[in-house]
Amino acid sequence: MKGYIAAFICMAGTATAQSSTEGAACLAALTKLGGVFEVEEPFTDPDDPDCGVSNPVVVDQIVPGVAVGDVLLECETAVALATWVTDFVQPATAYLSDRGDLKAIAPGSTYQCRRRNNAPDGKLSEHAFGAGFDVMGFVFEDGPPVDVTIRDDENGIDAAFQAAVRKAGCLMFPTVIGPGTDESHADHFHFDNKVRNGGYRICQ
Repeated sequence: MKGYIAAFICMAGTATAQSSTEGAACLAALTKLGGVFEVEEPFTDPDDPDCGVSNPVVVDQIVPGVAVGDVLLECETAVALATWVTDFVQPATAYLSDRGDLKAIAPGSTYQCRRRNNAPDGKLSEHAFGAGFDVMGFVFEDGPPVDVTIRDDENGIDAAFQAAVRKAGCLMFPTVIGPGTDESHADHFHFDNKVRNGGYRICQ
């Protein structure tokens, strides 16, 4: 693991100073959760100075045995994701018969310097700060994956699993958007750590 570099943290779409103690505490929390990751240097995007990640980590396993595929995230977003997997997704997996252990979260977008919903202009997405993570599906030791999608059969166990972990995400992330919200989120969950006034949360 590369040495820790004191940096900044993206809060509500802006960069605010973060002490080395706070940054180290985030890395320690991710380590305690069992994440397999490397610490990277803070950066701004060469094509847009408003984009960049202030306390970046590249995560291979978000918790022991659960791969996410070397994704670039801001540390606190990685901690929230790891806590969601540990506290909610892995316990819910036990109710899927004959699937075995959770082996991977299939990622969509992580860090990308872009506007919301890939629009040509407007406000930057939280992905532009490494604070967003898109979940495309769940891969298990045995049996078929559970892809995140709009489900025709809302009474099946896969639909129940998808609904349960989606709602649980609302406890960990200020923003959760998924299938049925709009066309842009029909095939994934979007989680991000955007902080809003008054603690307002979006759970859709």
